[in-house]
Amino acid sequence: LFLAPTLPFKLKSTIGESLGCEKTEFGFYKVSFAGESTVSGVFAAGDNTSMMHSVLAASAAGAVAGAMISGVLTSEIMNS
Repeated sequence: LFLAPTLPFKLKSTIGESLGCEKTEFGFYKVSFAGESTVSGVFAAGDNTSMMHSVLAASAAGAVAGAMISGVLTSEIMNS
């Protein structure tokens, strides 16, 4: 059984919106390849950023975002 989401997609949480993150026309958060949203320092991954609703895809996106967050934090520590 395959189902397509009703667009625009409605997220269950409004945390991203309250932080000022922009959404796409489809209702997902706009993110870079690294998972950074339109708000500097705010990252998102998984079902709230893509129409590909899959545990494996969400996990992979989360791993990339986590690595990028680690890099950002490490860079800030090294530069201070």
